[in-house]
Amino acid sequence: MKSKIINPLISIIMPVYNTPATLLENSVNSVINQTYKNFELIIVDDGSNIECANKCDELAENNDSIILFHTSNRGVSCARNTGLQSLHGDYLIFIDSDDELVPNALEKMCTYINNYSFDFCVYGWYDYVKDGCFDHHPSEIPESISVNTFQCGIAEDNFIYGGGYPWNKLWNIDSVKKAHNGSLPLFDPSIDRYEDKLWALVASTNLESVLLIPDLLYKYNYNDSSLTQEQSEIDIRTNKAYVAYGKILDFLETVNYDAYVKGYHFCYEFTQRDLADLFKNPKDNRVQIKKSKRALHKLCKRIPPRQFYVPINSKDFITWLIYHYLP
Repeated sequence: MKSKIINPLISIIMPVYNTPATLLENSVNSVINQTYKNFELIIVDDGSNIECANKCDELAENNDSIILFHTSNRGVSCARNTGLQSLHGDYLIFIDSDDELVPNALEKMCTYINNYSFDFCVYGWYDYVKDGCFDHHPSEIPESISVNTFQCGIAEDNFIYGGGYPWNKLWNIDSVKKAHNGSLPLFDPSIDRYEDKLWALVASTNLESVLLIPDLLYKYNYNDSSLTQEQSEIDIRTNKAYVAYGKILDFLETVNYDAYVKGYHFCYEFTQRDLADLFKNPKDNRVQIKKSKRALHKLCKRIPPRQFYVPINSKDFITWLIYHYLP
């Protein structure tokens, strides 16, 4: 049983890049106005425009709970790493600068800290999208699972056990440090797709206990205006996803083979879906079709015989067989 910390200090890391003033203010206020007050909010301005940078200064002014860093633009992973290297807390959470915590989120977290033993906790969230609001509950009741089960789940799915998202997890900082030679793992700045899932997998390695809770403590505001829907940009994001999931698989292969198997099945499925969509317009997509085929070929080479769990007479099996044995 882990020792309990009375009134733990919760470190909250918020990366910021050109967030509209109203959204940023709402996000910061959702933290500042928490019913539980023992926290530090580490805002890392990742080279934002002058309006956003000034808004960060305004929000941090005369508020001792806020620690503000202004850095050059190096990406969200570097911004989160600045926070990880600067925190002082007993527990850690992340928040995106256009999202919000529910008013009693930290108080609820402390209730679980006081009543359960865990290395990290996964909580639920409200998903605000253009079609409405959807609830995501990691579990129906508080439930402890193994790290192996957690890693297998997020390797094969983006939502099970809370997925690989950084903003729906509460981490015991001492537990994570002990599992990683005394320091917190950092995000990989070389990737900007699935970088959060890779970090969650790395950070959870060598831990013992995961607590899933049903409470909805986070408001995720999906903003698709920041993602262009031009096919060329979609192709860039797709290729980045192939590279990133390759890194995830490289990591899992060394630490959790069960999760590795789950992960390459997941990667196979989304690569196949990409190709199916591209072949709806093969003339315009011929360059990306070649890239996606290369990614599928590389992936199929990973998958050994008897570990591709699909029916032997299925189209997926035939595709794997061809790509696996192609030179």
